[in-house]
Amino acid sequence: MQEKMQRVISFVESYIHQLPRENHKRRQCFLLFLTGIICCTGGVGWSGAYIYSDKPYLAAMCSSVVTLGVYSLYTAFKGLRKRDVSVFSHLILFICIIISLTDYPITNIPRSSHTYLLVYSIGGMLFLRNESNYFKNYIPLFSLLLYFILSVSDISFTSEDFHPPVPIMNNGVYVNYAICLLLMFGILVIYRSDYTNEKYIECALTKAMIKNELFICYQPQIDNNGHVRSAEALLRWKHPTKGFISPDSFIPVAEASGLIIPLGYWVLEQVCRDMRIMNSHNINVKVSVNLSPLQLMEPGFTYNAQAILDKESISFNRITLEVTESTFYYDKKKIAMMMNDLSEKGVSWSLDDLGSGYASLNVLNEMPFDEVKIDRSLLKNGVNDVKNLVIIENIIEMAKKTGMSVVVEGVETEKMAQILFNMGNVILQGFHYSRPLPLDEFVAFMKRDHSFSGCN
Repeated sequence: MQEKMQRVISFVESYIHQLPRENHKRRQCFLLFLTGIICCTGGVGWSGAYIYSDKPYLAAMCSSVVTLGVYSLYTAFKGLRKRDVSVFSHLILFICIIISLTDYPITNIPRSSHTYLLVYSIGGMLFLRNESNYFKNYIPLFSLLLYFILSVSDISFTSEDFHPPVPIMNNGVYVNYAICLLLMFGILVIYRSDYTNEKYIECALTKAMIKNELFICYQPQIDNNGHVRSAEALLRWKHPTKGFISPDSFIPVAEASGLIIPLGYWVLEQVCRDMRIMNSHNINVKVSVNLSPLQLMEPGFTYNAQAILDKESISFNRITLEVTESTFYYDKKKIAMMMNDLSEKGVSWSLDDLGSGYASLNVLNEMPFDEVKIDRSLLKNGVNDVKNLVIIENIIEMAKKTGMSVVVEGVETEKMAQILFNMGNVILQGFHYSRPLPLDEFVAFMKRDHSFSGCN
């Protein structure tokens, strides 16, 4: 049972992922999906009842409802195009009118089939609001007008072949009203719901923390002697149906939704656990952990971080916390106090992505940074970009005079590594040395002879 439920959830998740990015179009697809399910189920049920009652013409009419349901499901998965809007709007209106005309009021049994016209009118006004006036106003208004006309009249087909048997009409009142209420409720829920990619990622990320879909990889950082000086902890997410999701996709969503705070604590706790495993293998490298500005602004961050490190018996001086200069767009004074407090406990601070944003010299002067990380964007043109190489060399020289270490990200070739090492005492990180490694692979990497030749 649990396996079947997981398959259903995976199907729904993959369906959401392939929907159009625009939220309104996603809502339309969900409404079409709901309409398709109800039309197929209801159409098959009514067709069977009329065949059993020897009413073949009515059964044929109800089979058209099944056709509408299949078309709705097909459109829900394919996406609603302009042509589909026209076809679907006229087709469902026509079927609602035909079904309504089979219904006629008799003593103690009110007419009920025409209620679908009211549901269609409301759904059309809400879900066709981006279409032309004809579709978003005139057709819903015409449907509403027909609903009121049929409510106060006994207009219907005159032939007995198109009149349902009285027992079916008696039960059909409850069935029709129940289906209409379900559709109305579904329309309102779908209309009020947020089906954006960001919302989906937010919900999926919440589940990912619980279902152990997240894990940490470690990318080695190499010093001038060719030894692993430290490692950067990088968060990774392997979704069960979508595969690996880039941090560039889910980290901004986590920050916008506030999930970054519990996610940040999860990362710090997982890194400390992994470091305890590294200790058991006599691996004692320093680990860098990325920190969001929202985490630093969160009351009690220092206390919570202390509790996590104490729990795993990890010393603060084994941790480097990386922040970007966007952190200081917030309350700079409060953040400076937080950083100084953690510095006193032994934490090292690294300014991440230097060279990717605005000038950060004031930030370096005012905050207790021990390290700067040169962004990979300065290396994107390789050894041929003389201007960027001069900038990097000046940063290395400045860091040397101010007592800060320098990490250069995005090193892809031996030639680039040699040029950077010749500039001074730097630490290099990139695919030239290693991709980010899961814990077991990182431990194996450290146990091998991981000295790199050619370093000064």
